[in-house]
Amino acid sequence: MEVCLSEIKKCQFFLGILGRRYGWTPDKYMVPDTPEYDWVRNYPKGASVTEIEMMAGALMNPREMIDRAFFFLRDTSFEK
Repeated sequence: MEVCLSEIKKCQFFLGILGRRYGWTPDKYMVPDTPEYDWVRNYPKGASVTEIEMMAGALMNPREMIDRAFFFLRDTSFEK
């Protein structure tokens, strides 16, 4: 999780690509014991890494990210 969140901080844009699965849900949020990760340690248990990535990349700072965060949803109609 630390690697995912640190990579997000380096990026100028955030792309959230969502399918029909929720993603891996860790038993414990493994992040360093530093103030920048306080919000992760206090985040409700049971969230997927994908959800936490979206929070970090776009949803915690929506005004900053309004022109730099994009979400794409998988269209399942092609499966029919």
